[in-house]
Amino acid sequence: MELNKPTITSELLANLAKPNSQELLGEWDKATRALLAIAIPEMAAELIQRRSTLAPVIHPDAAFQAIERARAIIHAPDPIEPHTLKVACQTLVHHSRNASEREAAAQIIKELAA
Repeated sequence: MELNKPTITSELLANLAKPNSQELLGEWDKATRALLAIAIPEMAAELIQRRSTLAPVIHPDAAFQAIERARAIIHAPDPIEPHTLKVACQTLVHHSRNASEREAAAQIIKELAA
């Protein structure tokens, strides 16, 4: 298996983008349901990351709002899900103008990967 190959390939995405008549009615076979259980969270995470990267281009105020949301998540008093923390840190790495904040977020991402 290639190290850089995503779990959700472009071919799989193309197949999912063109459901047949049964699939349009929500009738998926067991194998496809199992695949979707794995695929949907990964696709959602990638979409969130891509949208946060494109947000400043599409909506100039979006980067500021994304940074504020990321900071609120990171400083939340309740336990934070690792994936949520990772996405918040990625937002800061990509959009924060504060170098030490970007470095701290990058360090958290490294620690989560370990």
